[in-house]
Amino acid sequence: MDNALIDRRAEARLPRAVLNMPQATLRPGCPVDVIDLSPQGIQVQSGRPLRPGSRVLARVVVADQTVTIPAVVLRCSVWAVDAEAVTYRAGLRFEELCLPVWEELARGGHLLHAPP
Repeated sequence: MDNALIDRRAEARLPRAVLNMPQATLRPGCPVDVIDLSPQGIQVQSGRPLRPGSRVLARVVVADQTVTIPAVVLRCSVWAVDAEAVTYRAGLRFEELCLPVWEELARGGHLLHAPP
C-alpha cells in the first residue's frame, strides 16, 4: 500500500526562514508563529486552538509595512503535546490576495514569480 502524501496546494508557499516574519497576530489579540505563507493563505502555530469556519484578521509585518488581511480558519489540529502546553497548527485562507506582502517580498528578492 502506498502511503505517500499528496500535496494539494494550489500555489507555492514561502517558509518562515525566507519570510523573516516569525510572528503575526490574529485579531482579536492572538499572537501566532508563522509557518509558511502563500498569496491566498497562511499556516500558523499557536498555543490556542482556532475554530474552523471562524473569521479572523491576520496582521502581518513585512519590512516596515503592516498589513491586515481578513481570513477564514480552514483547519486546526493539535501539533504537539508536552507537560507544559499544547501546540496547535492552523491553516487560514485569505479572503483576498495579500498582494502588498508579496510585492514587498518580491522587492526583497524572495519571489521568483508573481502570484497567480
